[in-house]
Amino acid sequence: MENRQPHLSLSDALKLLAFILWFISLSLPGFLTSHADSWGNWTGWILLSVMPFAFLQPASCWALYSNIFFWVALLRKDGIISLGIMWLMTATIIFHTTILVSEMPKFDPVLSWGWGAVLWLLSYIVLTLARAVRHHSDPALFLCIAGFFCSLAITLLIGLNIYQYRIMNDEEREHLLPPSMAFTTQTISGIEIQPVPEDFRLPADANIIVENAIPDLKLLRYTSLKDTDKPFPGAKPGYYYGILNPYDYPVIIARPGNVADYRYQIVPDTPQRFHITLRRGNGEPVWQQEFRTDSSRGIYPPLPEKIWRRDFPFYKEETYKEESDITLRACPLPQGGKHIRLHDMELILEKGEFLSQAFCNEKYTLILFMAEAKSRSGSLYIAAYLLNQHGDIIQGYDSITDWPNDVLLESATLSGNGYDLYLKAEKEETLLLDDSSSLRTYRETANTHMLQQQP
Repeated sequence: MENRQPHLSLSDALKLLAFILWFISLSLPGFLTSHADSWGNWTGWILLSVMPFAFLQPASCWALYSNIFFWVALLRKDGIISLGIMWLMTATIIFHTTILVSEMPKFDPVLSWGWGAVLWLLSYIVLTLARAVRHHSDPALFLCIAGFFCSLAITLLIGLNIYQYRIMNDEEREHLLPPSMAFTTQTISGIEIQPVPEDFRLPADANIIVENAIPDLKLLRYTSLKDTDKPFPGAKPGYYYGILNPYDYPVIIARPGNVADYRYQIVPDTPQRFHITLRRGNGEPVWQQEFRTDSSRGIYPPLPEKIWRRDFPFYKEETYKEESDITLRACPLPQGGKHIRLHDMELILEKGEFLSQAFCNEKYTLILFMAEAKSRSGSLYIAAYLLNQHGDIIQGYDSITDWPNDVLLESATLSGNGYDLYLKAEKEETLLLDDSSSLRTYRETANTHMLQQQP
């Protein structure tokens, strides 16, 4: 018994160390998912809280149940069976690539593994060594050998962390390898991200040609540069077409399009690599960026918002700095109906009609149209667009009213820093139209680029 007492003391010390490492690991992130901002970095405490529901997760999450057998082995003198079950459940973690985040169900991919997971596994190793030294003839030598290999593994892991960090760009370091993460399982591009010039803006009415050498690339799927499914049937050669408010009450804009304002060139280098170059119509380069594609991340890096989102300047930011209202005077249009000409463009309606009544001052023109309301039977949908002196549509307003379709408007007043539009009709009736961002939703028509590329 006297010869075994040191073995027992060393075993107990290792068990205590295993518990300390396990407890510390709970306060550190175990892994990182794509929605880390909303869900956190999945610390050990969070993972323990969802352990009762781990059976609803992918089978790889059953590694959480190994914590139960960790404690059983920790409290027992031998615990060989508990240790075996513990490691069998832990082994499922190598298949852990997603985690359930909502009942839809929705799964988030695991992007990186944190130092919390490293300490958690280390606590399991130390607990296993605690049992091994109890029955080893030379526990000190055994522990030295095991400690050497553990130190080597940790050193290699630190080396991997340093290597991945060095080959990453700043965006990847921020999103894939923050200080709490040990390593990432994602493909590292190392692509240098080119900043977009600070003073660059993509005007709402810019004439844009997209020269896409990758026809099957869905790069512009969710951008304002994406084509609509169907071309505008009344398109005329030499004109550039775009659609405002394309989903509810479309307003088709036609401008002379003989000269492009901007050209996007999308050119492949390899099947998984391509470049996007943005130039002005005169050939002057604005921005260029290398991109890559893979099955897990899609297109990387993300397309900068300034590159794909058209700029709709807000009225209040452009001119309106006062609290007082601005009244626009009546300035009837030469024609109403479904088609009007204004500045250097034609405006065409698919639903409803433009009013021949318009309102303006030295800086702005307000045009209005009415249509049968979709959401309220027997009512009218009335919308208004505010244009500056250059013909840029800078604000949109709408409302639903019970006014008759032949109502005579007497005045228009902009209030609330340009967010509210008050229309005054005969008999002193007043209608409030609210600023509507949906009215400024912009898409190009499917024949826009085709027309522009004609010789």
